[in-house]
Amino acid sequence: MTAGWVFAVVAGSCAALSSTFMKLVSDATFNSSVTTAGNNAGTFLEGILYPHTVGVLINIAFIFVTQSLMWFYFSKSLVYCDSALEATVINTACNFSVSALLGSVLFGEELTLQWCFGLSLILAGVLLIVRQTTLPNMEKPELKKE
Repeated sequence: MTAGWVFAVVAGSCAALSSTFMKLVSDATFNSSVTTAGNNAGTFLEGILYPHTVGVLINIAFIFVTQSLMWFYFSKSLVYCDSALEATVINTACNFSVSALLGSVLFGEELTLQWCFGLSLILAGVLLIVRQTTLPNMEKPELKKE
């Protein structure tokens, strides 16, 4: 495993965390608006100053932080991987896998046998792509120095 792979895995994990924080924000906002609308809870400001608003703002901040980290590490993976394709598919596969695990653990989402089979096909495809881009007989292009 190269440094590029590590950076791509970290980037994919950060993207999955960002999705998790977004789900927490959207669930909290949806639940709040339904409760507020259902109770006809007075003014617009009362709906905004709901007790969970601080939690929503913290989650939004975490979305920006994890997205920034994802782009930072993805950029590093592009530098250290043999190709942009390699960095992208490793990042995507890791994002997909970690998102599923977080969804199952945090939100009780069901991972069916069909879903696990689909993930195994995706990971097998990723391995084939990465293997194809890192064959020893491939020559790397020389960078022109000006």
